[in-house]
Amino acid sequence: MMPEVDLERWNLSLHEIAHLVVAESEGVHVQGACLLRDGGGACWHNECSGFSAALVASAGLAADKLSPDIPMPESAPPPSPAPLATAVDVVGTSGTSEKPAWMSETQAPTPSDAGAVALWCVGGCLLEPERWPERHAWLMSLAERILSDRRARWIRLAARLNRDGFLLPADARIVRDEHGI
Repeated sequence: MMPEVDLERWNLSLHEIAHLVVAESEGVHVQGACLLRDGGGACWHNECSGFSAALVASAGLAADKLSPDIPMPESAPPPSPAPLATAVDVVGTSGTSEKPAWMSETQAPTPSDAGAVALWCVGGCLLEPERWPERHAWLMSLAERILSDRRARWIRLAARLNRDGFLLPADARIVRDEHGI
């Protein structure tokens, strides 16, 4: 069994790469993903709205649900011995920001994954609260299905993020080319 800190890092890597994989499935251009100094993570992509934004946000929640059943691949290299606090330093940061310089400075802050999903579930049927849970269940099942259909790519990219602490768009293309996914 992996030490707790490794398991947390692996689950965070699965969470962030789930956003990337689902964004790609929606045709959204992905800028990259990283593990942050504060123990969180981020996936930056071009702006999307409405259904696509909710689906990309729900991917993180779906990953959290599915990740306990996904062991780190044995072929994956171990994480860098450097602490998480320096993972972003590899690509540099802008000022005191935790966001790497290679990610868009114009990206607007987004609500939490759960908040973005909730806004979509309520949107369009504000006066019909009985529909909110069914919209949530449908959105989550769709995100889970996309991740299941792209499981090999999801796990390979998560292993790369887990190892390096960051993933550039070129890294995602390399993994696709190497493995035909």
